[in-house]
Amino acid sequence: MSKRILVLEEDEKARSALREQCERLGLEPAEVSLAEGVDPESLGPVDLLVVSAADLPRLSSLRAQGVTAPALALTSGLAEEIGRSARAAHGPLGVVDYVLRPPEPERLGARVLRALDLRSDPLPEAESSLGLLLVDPEAHVEERLREMLGPKADLERVPSLSAALPHVRAKSPRALLVDAELVTAGTRPLLEHLRGLRPKMHCLGAPLRGARPRRAWRCFDALLPKPFAAVDVQRVLPPLLAAGGPELLDEDGNLARPQPGAAVHDLVAALESFLERCARACRAHAVVDLSAAKPSAEEAQELVRALARRARTLGLEVRVVSATPLEGNEAVRVVSSLSEAQASAPQNDTPQVGS
Repeated sequence: MSKRILVLEEDEKARSALREQCERLGLEPAEVSLAEGVDPESLGPVDLLVVSAADLPRLSSLRAQGVTAPALALTSGLAEEIGRSARAAHGPLGVVDYVLRPPEPERLGARVLRALDLRSDPLPEAESSLGLLLVDPEAHVEERLREMLGPKADLERVPSLSAALPHVRAKSPRALLVDAELVTAGTRPLLEHLRGLRPKMHCLGAPLRGARPRRAWRCFDALLPKPFAAVDVQRVLPPLLAAGGPELLDEDGNLARPQPGAAVHDLVAALESFLERCARACRAHAVVDLSAAKPSAEEAQELVRALARRARTLGLEVRVVSATPLEGNEAVRVVSSLSEAQASAPQNDTPQVGS
């Protein structure tokens, strides 16, 4: 991701915050003092301008000289002052968004990503791995998790989404557990950027128990409410953190193929998360192909019962592909082949079956 950000800003603190955030995102920040004047020919290629709202007249001059990169405006005004009227007035100047002073790192990084319409490219597997990366400003949350998972838990904590960036880049976390209060409509692009870097990484949200759900939380695979209950932690996290945990399922859209050798209770947790992802993607149904896993008839029937319980709560229809005769129900239909599963799917929700 080679993008160059030009900072046209006199305030050193604002420049420092933007420089640090750009470096974390893997972008290239460059700084120019407006007080010394700007020669467009000396700027070189520029992908994004960051300029103080007070200096927008100078931005107008740059536009007249042929600088076309979109701009973010730093403003100390109230939210009402940068509403529709301001956007209408500054639109011709190429101002695509605003950042309030002092620039909050999370929102600043998210707005930079949105202004550039960046899509993170998956990174190659890191040499070192990590089980769980906890994103939470409270140290006692980490202590509580270690009590439940044991002293040898492969766990690290960072206080914010932006602080998680270097960890996700340097390592390959199997799971990300994020304080849900950190994720809003304004900061969600930063979380999506993290997920794009490690597509196999599971992403869980930790809202306060009983908190009203937010639309921004739909980007989580599942929710693990705080204060954590030991039974929830032991049910959800160990299957994800075990070596090869994310590889329990081979997923392709709304098709999941459990892999051989996994314990049934681990597969149940992995398949429940899979169904939750299908529901969040607004799928009407999901397909689970047991051909590779080859569970015993008793194990397969246990999986069907678990799938049915979760499917009912999510409002999903589930097709289970099994060579072993199994007893289905109103939530789970058992079929003998993928082609039969595809033929029985709703017309507007055909399973994404891989080759």
